[in-house]
This record gives sequence, structure tokens and C-alpha cells, in this order.
Amino acid sequence: MPSIEEYVDMGYSGIVVLACETHERQSGMQEEVTRERIACRDRQGKYLELVVVTVKHPLKRTSFRINERRLLTGEQYTEYVAKHGVRDTERFYREREARREATKAANEEIERLTPICPACGAKMVIRINRQNGNHFWGCSTFSWSNCRGTRDISVALAVRLDRLNAIVRGTR
Repeated sequence: MPSIEEYVDMGYSGIVVLACETHERQSGMQEEVTRERIACRDRQGKYLELVVVTVKHPLKRTSFRINERRLLTGEQYTEYVAKHGVRDTERFYREREARREATKAANEEIERLTPICPACGAKMVIRINRQNGNHFWGCSTFSWSNCRGTRDISVALAVRLDRLNAIVRGTR
């Protein structure tokens, strides 16, 4: 099922989750199908009830589609809000903006800390030595150009970059 943030990115707001059911398809591929019924407002301010079907497949990208769409009255929407509560509150938007700012700052710092290959001038990436497990900077073009440019990396810097990458992965 799409996250609340994905619904907001699609242009919906005031999201109220009414029902959610998940089952595994009998395809033999562990395909998980989720059917979620939500009430929300669209960009024009119309109240809608949507049925969103999400399919998670181990070999394909997760896909979702809106199966049903019907208009709601303001009274119906208000009843749903009173019974189930709104998911995208003002706090949600503040936290979302804070995550985006943290991700932007982390990406800028990663960019600043990433060196350039001394041999070819391409960006470098962190690699791991197979013999001793130590981290080092290796050329990002190694796989297709066989550039063997390397640089040492301190343990403290490797830990710092891991933390920054965790911040970036924590968002979409």
C-alpha cells in the first residue's frame, strides 16, 4: 500500500484510512496484494473515497492503482474523520519537511566528502577489501574502464558516511 507520504505526493490530503486488507496471491511467487480504502481530498478540494490496490512482487517494482473512486459529501468525510482520524496532520507535514531538509544536508555533505579519483578524475566510492575487510576509496568507473585509482579512508570518515547514507535511505 502506498505510504501516507506517497498519497500526499499524488496530490491527496486529509487522508483517512478506512480499511486495509492484505493477502498473498496463489501465483507461487509470493506476490502480496493489499487493498486499502481511504477517504481524502484531491487538489480541487473534492472529497473522495478511493480503493487503492497495491501489488508487491519479489522480482518486479511495487505497483499500485486506484480501483474505485467515488465522490463523498462533506458530512460523510467528517464522519470518517471523527471515527478513524486523519493521518496527514500538521505534525506530519512538519516532520516530512524536516526529513527533506536533513536528506538535502546529508547529500550535500556526502558530495563534499567524496574525493575525485587521482587517476581519471571520476568520483570515488567506498569499497571493501576482501582480504582484511577494511574500507577504501575506489574509482567509480572501475567496472567498465578498469581504472584502478584508490585512496585510503579513515575509519571515522567511513562511519560518518555510513550515518549520512542512513539519513538519506530513511527517506524515499
